[in-house]
Amino acid sequence: MHSINDALSVLAPDWSLDEVEVIEFLEGGYSNSNYFIRYSSREFVVRIPGRAQPFVDRAHEELWLENLPAGISAQLMGFDQGTGAMLSQWVEGTLLVDWWASREPAQLVTFLADLHSQLPDAHRTYDLEALVAAYGVNDFMPMRTNGAVTTCHNDLNPWNIIVTKKGWVTLDWEFVGRNDPIFDLVGLHQGLGLPEHELVPLSRSYLHMRGPYFEENLEVRLAACLHNYWLREYAWAVDQLLRGNERIEVSNQRHTALKKLRTLAMA
Repeated sequence: MHSINDALSVLAPDWSLDEVEVIEFLEGGYSNSNYFIRYSSREFVVRIPGRAQPFVDRAHEELWLENLPAGISAQLMGFDQGTGAMLSQWVEGTLLVDWWASREPAQLVTFLADLHSQLPDAHRTYDLEALVAAYGVNDFMPMRTNGAVTTCHNDLNPWNIIVTKKGWVTLDWEFVGRNDPIFDLVGLHQGLGLPEHELVPLSRSYLHMRGPYFEENLEVRLAACLHNYWLREYAWAVDQLLRGNERIEVSNQRHTALKKLRTLAMA
C-alpha cells in the first residue's frame, strides 16, 4: 500500500489517500505492477513500474496517451514521467484472450485495420535491432520487411485488449512506433494460438482493407514479421531471466521462441 500511496500522491495530489480502497492486484504484468483501486465511488487502475525497459520513453508515452483518439485506450488520469507511474480509469470488460474462444478470425482484421487507421504518427520508429541489442541478444538479427510502415502498437497481444460493450480497448502503449502493420497482426495471431494456415489469408485481407499502398511483398513481409516477433519474444525472455525473473512463464517463453526461430530459419 505504501508504494501505491507514494504514486498516488503525485498522480492524484487532491485525493485523500485514507479513502483509497485497493480492490485487487492484477496478475499478468511482468515489468509493471497494476492495482485495481476505488476512490470516491469511481474505479481506477494504478500502474507502478518495476524494471526499466529499453526503448520505453516515459515522456513520449505520456504525450502519446494524451493524444490518442477517445475510446481507443483507457482514459489517462495522471502520469509521472519520473517513475513511469500511471493512473487510468478502470475499463469494464473481458480480456481478449478470455473472450476469444472460437470467434471468427476476420474480427481481428477489422479491429486492427480500424485501429491502425485512427493512430496518429508516433514520430519514432520501433527500432527492433537496437531493442534486441539492449536485451543482450546477438545470436539472431531482425529481418527487414521491405513493406509499408505505419504507427503500430508493437506489443499487441490478447492480454493487452479488453473487449467491452462499446468496442475493443487497447492497453500498454509503451512500445508504440512506426513498423510494418503486419507485425501487430502476427502478435495477435500468435498470441491467440490460431492455426498457422490462417495467417496468410488474414494478412492479405488486412492489407486489402488498408489499400494498394500496403499490399506489396506479402510473403517477404510476413516471413520477416514472424521472425521479428519471435526474436523480440526470445530477447525479452532472455533479458528477464538474466535480471532474475525466473517465473516459469518467462522460461517457457524463451524455450518456445527459440524453437520458433529455429523452425523459421529452416523454412
